[in-house]
Amino acid sequence: MSVYLCYDLKGIQQYIFQIPKLTCCIGGSRQIDDFDRNVATREIPDGCSHIYSGGGKGAFCCEAEKSLTELKQYLVKQALDKGLTIRFGIDADYGVAAREIKETYCFQPDSLEGQPCRLSGLFPVKNGGIHPLIQAREELGRSHGNANNTEGKFLKALQEKFSRTNLSFFYNVNANDDRDGELGAAALGNRNRWAVVCMDGNDMGMQFLKFKEGNHSNEEWQQWLREMSPRLDECTCQAALAGMTAVTGKYLEENPSGKILPLRPLIVGGDDVTVLVSCNYAMLFVKTVMQSFNAESKKYASLWVGTKGEMTISAGILYAPVTLPLHSALSYTESLLASAKTHGRELKKQQNSQVSPACLDWESVTESMLDSPAARRQREFLVSDGETGKTIQLSSRPYSQVELEEIEEIQKTFCKHKIPNTIRYQLHPELKKSKPERMAYYAKVKKNHPVLTENLMEPLEGICDRYGKWWHVENETQRTCVIDALLLIQEENRMTKETVSNWEESCDD
Repeated sequence: MSVYLCYDLKGIQQYIFQIPKLTCCIGGSRQIDDFDRNVATREIPDGCSHIYSGGGKGAFCCEAEKSLTELKQYLVKQALDKGLTIRFGIDADYGVAAREIKETYCFQPDSLEGQPCRLSGLFPVKNGGIHPLIQAREELGRSHGNANNTEGKFLKALQEKFSRTNLSFFYNVNANDDRDGELGAAALGNRNRWAVVCMDGNDMGMQFLKFKEGNHSNEEWQQWLREMSPRLDECTCQAALAGMTAVTGKYLEENPSGKILPLRPLIVGGDDVTVLVSCNYAMLFVKTVMQSFNAESKKYASLWVGTKGEMTISAGILYAPVTLPLHSALSYTESLLASAKTHGRELKKQQNSQVSPACLDWESVTESMLDSPAARRQREFLVSDGETGKTIQLSSRPYSQVELEEIEEIQKTFCKHKIPNTIRYQLHPELKKSKPERMAYYAKVKKNHPVLTENLMEPLEGICDRYGKWWHVENETQRTCVIDALLLIQEENRMTKETVSNWEESCDD
């Protein structure tokens, strides 16, 4: 009887981002992608067949115990040689094999003698310096000619699309380091900020559950897996490429001579996307990927049995300083992604939909000490109004794609009516006040900015009997999207002020 062997490279995000150096993150990303797309399938024993691999996970079908053991030993060796921890699920039922871990093989350094690695602080080095594994990872990430298969395909497609063979993703964003750093910083608008983007497909568990409920034979199950898994990876890669194409087009339109793109893909595989991108283009990237992923999935409608022929993807975006350690930034972004996916599941129930809507959550930070998104919003955007007895929510995040349209309309209103920054910055503290104080503020700004008063007005006997359209009231909760729109405008304004000095000027000094 055939048995499924599923592998999982444990904690690939931690593996990639645990070293606070971008080239090490790039090298770790390249190693993971190479393991999935090349190493895992390079030496498959007779009696084993490859089902899929991507995103740090993979599956095989093994017909004999001997071949399963050989394959497992090979994968363990290859993983440990790179400093990875690998774990396996093994069962005749694919669902059990994919879900339940039976064996784990943790990487341990050969020797615990010496000083911590100078670059990573992770592993001891007998004579000091940098551990060989970390050195190899950093050199791989620094090398412009060693892009992994996925990264290389993206770059080649962009070069062909825009007829520019000199286009490249950034490798460094510290303008004081070297020429690579100067060009990378310029690609980010010479501002020490970037956006960390994490995206993940919705309702994947439903596909397995619904197919299993169909009581298909083992052969049908394997056939579906072999087709579904690579098609999912294809949808993700095509959608990510569409997002990169949109960003590249916009960037080259604004910077015709640009060579280094404001992009750095780190994880693209399975149904996962993790990229670093200039704050200017993060929203464009995410919205494009969402639209493209859904459109690509419909090309293979018969595969998505759990969601009636289509798939969606949700996202978290963290606008943050480049000095914020990436492992912290990634952890925070993943919590935003989880918030977005939860909102999608709630909307799915409310709308009685077959598929969770694509949703987005984001946060913009300037500090290096982070709490959770929920704690931050509880503190800064939630107010109990003693006058009305209502809870005032000054943020409506997360949003579905449809709900984002209101944000865009509010942004257009502020731009069209040229609301000055002084008024924009006043709105958050003013809306946190009691109702009488809010009403006084609306009256104050009405003369010069009547559009604000019109859209933010609240019921007041003898004056107004309704809420303005920027308020949404449900039971005892009163919420608005206006502050979320202003935060995005504020992020755009940040990017207009350069804070990075020129590397060559620094050298001359």
